[in-house]
Amino acid sequence: MDLALVLLKVKGPFRKRWMVCRFLFHLKWGKWVGSQTKFSGYRLGKQIFYLPNADDSQFLLKEIWKAEVYKPYVVFRNPPKLLDLGSNVGMFLSYIEYHLGLHPDSVAVEADAENMKWLTKNLSGRSVDLKHAVVSDFTGRGKVSIPKAGFLNRRFVVHDEGQELEFISILDLLEQEFDLVKMDIEGGEWKLIELLLKNPEYLLRNKYWMIEFHEEQLHQVLLQELERLFEKSGFKKRIIHSVRHYFREESFGRNK
Repeated sequence: MDLALVLLKVKGPFRKRWMVCRFLFHLKWGKWVGSQTKFSGYRLGKQIFYLPNADDSQFLLKEIWKAEVYKPYVVFRNPPKLLDLGSNVGMFLSYIEYHLGLHPDSVAVEADAENMKWLTKNLSGRSVDLKHAVVSDFTGRGKVSIPKAGFLNRRFVVHDEGQELEFISILDLLEQEFDLVKMDIEGGEWKLIELLLKNPEYLLRNKYWMIEFHEEQLHQVLLQELERLFEKSGFKKRIIHSVRHYFREESFGRNK
């Protein structure tokens, strides 16, 4: 019997590592053969997941599925309600679904049009509210430029000139309570943190935050103020590589 078919019946960490290694091989092969193969689709858990054949894709797969930077420190007994800020191509939501063995009710926000195409393809058939917008401190239309452009991870800078996009306020998104909020928006998080510190009820009503901070050394005062607020409010802190986890353990169960 084909080894891949055998491993589909294997559960646990070995099966996950095998899936990731096989997908990485396909991405490397697709990149090597060049334009003849522009993307790779391979099984992650129970779904076929599609990624462009680029170095960014390999990094994303390693960071989320191999290093498991978004592995929760708590147990979700019921399908959680998730907010994914900077959803990229949907890799985080795919990982969480596989890790929990549950189908969360999710809101996914992504600003980049190309990523949005992959996100829509990868999350089709799931209970996900997809929003093509820039997460910001206001809701409306605005203009952005992209001075640093990777293939998947792009940094949007608000200007008076540039591409016009939809903007959505973090406060509008957080009008409803979420079990888990993940934020990775390539440096745009600091403006949102400043706004949330002025409106702490929006921050603290959510049980679990996973945040990837960028350029921390330039924003130490804000970061320390945020962590003091979390600590004062009974949140625990854990760090996995570049992602900081803040959560109220008593709201869930301990992840052993």
